[in-house]
Amino acid sequence: MRFFSRKNLVTLEGDHVVKRHQDAEMCLREAQALEFLHGAGLAVPAILSAEDHCLTLEYIPGD
Repeated sequence: MRFFSRKNLVTLEGDHVVKRHQDAEMCLREAQALEFLHGAGLAVPAILSAEDHCLTLEYIPGD
């Protein structure tokens, strides 16, 4: 399954979301933001792996 994104390729692969960024810096920024929000107690997807231009995230079902 593919999700809409203007700049990235975002797909559901099994029970996790794979987000392939065009820019490695933006990938790093998103990972840092998710870690910060998670540390603040917000319900955000857990980062399963972060490599170069790619984030693998926990899938949280919803609308």
